[in-house]
Amino acid sequence: HGTRAPSTACALALERAPHLAQEIVRQGHEVTSHGWRWAHQFHMSEEQEREYIRKAVESLERSTGRKPRGWLSRYLLTDNTRRLLCEEGFLYHMDDYGDDEPRWESVDGKPIVVLPYQVDNNDMKMWSEPAYTPDQWLKYAKDNLDWILAEGEHEVNMMSLGLHLRIIGRPGRIWALEEFFAYAAQRAREGGVWIATREQIAEHFAREVPWRG
Repeated sequence: HGTRAPSTACALALERAPHLAQEIVRQGHEVTSHGWRWAHQFHMSEEQEREYIRKAVESLERSTGRKPRGWLSRYLLTDNTRRLLCEEGFLYHMDDYGDDEPRWESVDGKPIVVLPYQVDNNDMKMWSEPAYTPDQWLKYAKDNLDWILAEGEHEVNMMSLGLHLRIIGRPGRIWALEEFFAYAAQRAREGGVWIATREQIAEHFAREVPWRG
């Protein structure tokens, strides 16, 4: 479809599947850190979390050739997470489910862009009870896009579409994603839609709305 997307990946998963890491990079996609391995950060002490973040950064840099610029925790962040991400030089953080617009946050005077993530458009809605059918998920995603475009006459909105290979990639579901891509491309041709990676969005936001701390 000619689009680039962020692959939100656990670092250890890409270490164990180097062919996938290489293909993601070859296609020009972004790799966002989803932690070092599939673990809950909210159980960690500050030092444990700092080490966990550093291990993820070092691992992803080995796997992809560059440091990740964004981070998504597994479910919950801690009181230390944003400060630790600032220490490691992250551009943006995704751990916010209560908005659809980018914003700045700062910890001890160090800024980081918050790019909210939306769970309601996530393909997990076809996995957990009560589950959407692919048709229901597709209609919801289209309705979401239409509505934020209408609101976009007066403001800037983001839409996140979280996808998992084990869910959307099944033969009975993948057609819904194909149809949504076609619909989004049509709306983009009409104007007002920018399909971008999170890194691109964060960089654009930082340029257009400079930090004034």
